[in-house]
Amino acid sequence: MALVNREKNYIFFHIYKTAGNTIRQFLDGEELLGVHCHAKDMKKHFYSQGEQEFWDNAYKFAFIRNPYDWQVSLYYYIRRSSGHGDHEFVMSHPFATYLEYQRDVKLPEAKERPHGSNKYDTLLGFLTDDDGNMLVDDIYRCEDYVKEMGILCGKLGIPFTDSPSQNVSGNRDRDYRKYYDERSKALVEEMFGEDIEHFNYKF
Repeated sequence: MALVNREKNYIFFHIYKTAGNTIRQFLDGEELLGVHCHAKDMKKHFYSQGEQEFWDNAYKFAFIRNPYDWQVSLYYYIRRSSGHGDHEFVMSHPFATYLEYQRDVKLPEAKERPHGSNKYDTLLGFLTDDDGNMLVDDIYRCEDYVKEMGILCGKLGIPFTDSPSQNVSGNRDRDYRKYYDERSKALVEEMFGEDIEHFNYKF
């Protein structure tokens, strides 16, 4: 989802499992374009509505997460979410098999969906246009949540106090490395290698 605040002139791009629900406690605005939309689709939306000036001048930002941790978080979120479409699959398959499913089924499916409805993609896929140009002004990291939120809220002129995280997958170890073997590590690097390199993430 993207949260658009015209009064304060910002657009927050909510990438799945990147502390978005916790961040939203400090933000307000209008939800546009459905589930975890791409920045390029939001740009198309505003341009098609004759609101190019708003898009061009709005402060656009997102939070990202280490892809190794990101995918563990997603897997365990689905395991505890009985209503999720992939719940039965992940309950009967190990993490590495789910990553193969993500690579072979979920990512290709997402690329075929109409704009604004994509759930799965790479970090760069959410944030860049078709030519690879970055469309957001600032990218914050979940790994430094308190520091980054302090910076963001300072820019937006809103108060920030650290608060309990929302939508946390409590059924997993915080050290994501414990869930990896060579097979699963290679799968994440295959799918998200450009993210890992571009944002300088390490295992």
